[in-house]
Amino acid sequence: MSTVALPNQLNIQNETLGLTRNAALLKNPRVAAAGLSMVDAAAVFGHSLADGIVSLKYRISSMELCGKSDGSKGDACDSGPFQIYGEEGTGDYDTFVPGAASVKNFTGWTDFMKKGALEDLIGKVTYTDTQVGTYEAVIVRFYRTFKVNANILLNNGVKLYTKDVTDFFSNNKTGLDVTYAGKNDTMTTEPSVEGTFFLPNGGKTFFLQRPFEITADDLKNLVPYKMALAFDHANFVKGAATAPGSLSTNPPDFMEGQVDDAQGYAIRPGFLEFAPILARESETIMRETYILSTNGIPVTDASLGNQPFSARVTFYYVKEDASKAVRAVTSMAYYNEYSTGYLNFNPVGGIRNVKDGSVAGTIDVLQGNAKIALFKGFKRLTTVGDSGTVSGEICMSGSTAAGCNEAAKAVDWVYTFVGASEADTALSIQAVTPPPPPADPAATTP
Repeated sequence: MSTVALPNQLNIQNETLGLTRNAALLKNPRVAAAGLSMVDAAAVFGHSLADGIVSLKYRISSMELCGKSDGSKGDACDSGPFQIYGEEGTGDYDTFVPGAASVKNFTGWTDFMKKGALEDLIGKVTYTDTQVGTYEAVIVRFYRTFKVNANILLNNGVKLYTKDVTDFFSNNKTGLDVTYAGKNDTMTTEPSVEGTFFLPNGGKTFFLQRPFEITADDLKNLVPYKMALAFDHANFVKGAATAPGSLSTNPPDFMEGQVDDAQGYAIRPGFLEFAPILARESETIMRETYILSTNGIPVTDASLGNQPFSARVTFYYVKEDASKAVRAVTSMAYYNEYSTGYLNFNPVGGIRNVKDGSVAGTIDVLQGNAKIALFKGFKRLTTVGDSGTVSGEICMSGSTAAGCNEAAKAVDWVYTFVGASEADTALSIQAVTPPPPPADPAATTP
């Protein structure tokens, strides 16, 4: 098997259509009763628009197909790892932190905003009968330090800009326990400049909605496959007005992003979110996007009532598949003008499985290891601008394989179909004929 990386940049959907349509469908009793049109100035949120992210650079260390994984081992397979990319000369993961020389001097970043950037992720492997089998997940490992150049429009019209910071807040821990937040005291001054960010982890398991199988016939017939690493960057970087002085006086165990602690602003990217889709080389991978809104996300402060949120959910399928069965899912939460809580909360995150995901009937979208039914009976639509309603549950306190840590909350959503488009291919996977086994000397000796 050889892997050749091709462009992965995706066309951005016009999500304004969905947000506008949802606003007409949703009636917010809390907002109407208070006569509000915007959130209070002390609780302003916003997100990066389609053109708000200039660059988004990661150091990818490895990618592998995974035969079995239940997610309990983090970014490790339970069985059947098959590496399809590995960085040469990998440095010390624990010392690749903001401000370190290893970060300052590193030049091998992969910019996910640059068309063709995945051409850097080129590896060559061959597969024989050892790799014949079924794979249910893709594991991508990346260093925790990454780089962002972005601007974020808040709901009150203020724009926040990333900067090349050199000073960081720290939780004063070491190794894998340390976290950082960059000190950005010119956050409201344009232009945006590429800056260093830090994540609490550097690997993630992406579960395939349909297991990928390499068969003996595939090897015999040299059947070529491809894998798309779909990534929607719109709204990936978020910002907010926060309580000033909180990090300087009381640093928490966990911190992230860039913070203006004096003025009370913060910029925080989400956790890297791919959708790996595997298909035959001759097939066309499609993306189908919906915008959803709700008034029903519970908040910890009961006096605020339920939290209004919007979100994007994209299903990926193969055009030539008559059932258009869902092969992968990406999701991202949007703040709207009524959002009053959370900075990096994603109520539609962690989608693990789509049950009965054909286009013919309704589908269930399951969240997390506990398989919480985020959406029950979701009906896929085919006409741009059409809308529907769907109910489900959200696990606000985290979950285990046994279920939600506390009772899941019921949530109702309205949603609008904003379009479908072709997804670019990221990796081309070619089968190669393995060399014949060496001759047995004993068989040719007189």
